[in-house]
Amino acid sequence: KKSIWICDESSFEWTYDYIETCLLLYGEVKFTSDEEKFAKFGAGEVVLFQTGMNFRSDLHQPVRNHYRFGE
Repeated sequence: KKSIWICDESSFEWTYDYIETCLLLYGEVKFTSDEEKFAKFGAGEVVLFQTGMNFRSDLHQPVRNHYRFGE
């Protein structure tokens, strides 16, 4: 399944039940793992999330991305 996701500024926990490929169209997201490691991704970047990954997502500005579940 392919789709577009839009979200305003927010913070939330998320566990990936499926492999997800994400292309950020605009905005920036900071992901923090349970081990307190973090990474930032911004517009034009592609991110691949593996099944079972758990992160806290912090969006300090609106975000829009294309996403696809599965390989």
